[in-house]
Amino acid sequence: MSSKFSKSLWRKTSKPKEEQIVHIPPPPPDIDPVTLVVIGCGDRGKIYSEYAVDNPYDCKVVSIAEPRAKTRQAFAQRHSIDQSLVFANWEELLAASEEVINTIGKRLADAVLVTVQDHLHLAVATAFAKQGYHILCEKPMATTVDACIEMAEAVKEAGVIFAMGHGEAHSSVITATSDSRLCLPVMRYSPYTQEIRAIISSGSLGELVNAVHVEPVGYYHFAHSFVRGNWRNERESSFSLLTKCCQ
Repeated sequence: MSSKFSKSLWRKTSKPKEEQIVHIPPPPPDIDPVTLVVIGCGDRGKIYSEYAVDNPYDCKVVSIAEPRAKTRQAFAQRHSIDQSLVFANWEELLAASEEVINTIGKRLADAVLVTVQDHLHLAVATAFAKQGYHILCEKPMATTVDACIEMAEAVKEAGVIFAMGHGEAHSSVITATSDSRLCLPVMRYSPYTQEIRAIISSGSLGELVNAVHVEPVGYYHFAHSFVRGNWRNERESSFSLLTKCCQ
């Protein structure tokens, strides 16, 4: 028998959030924002892309791929995306991108946010790297060591920027340059991480010999995600130790 508390908690976690439609003004002619493709418009895709809503002159989402119709529609409305650049899956978006590249010699955007389920990271990231897109991939990088190596090799061969999203998603900083490199954004740009680094680097604490970094996972989060949620089956996703401890 479920308790009154558990029923209340279930209602709070299952109630869909209403998307607020934001009319983003076009940037001035002398400003060229970084353009993004978002593949997977779930929580992480939404959180990362909010940077574009808050900073429309720096960053703009121009295309998305999302299988859920209502989620896809709400995301497209929030970012004022042309319907011709809204796709039901990443394969359709990839094909459209290839057609555009072959026709006018230009990609749909500067970079791709890979925020799909864990087992899809390898296929999506390598496919868009081959087309020349810079990539921000949500953690974990992949579900096997071999897949991580394959992804890294594909990125190196393509000569694009590849970054992993770890930790505080809302602190993400996206920078496009001509250099190919692997980097770990997001958590390293959070204010508290920068402050900790500054204190340690100052030497005021003496010589650092050990550091313990712990991320508590609440019982409600574990039950929602790893018992009945998208990570409930290791064959379809990743086990909790990989997804929550590889920070």
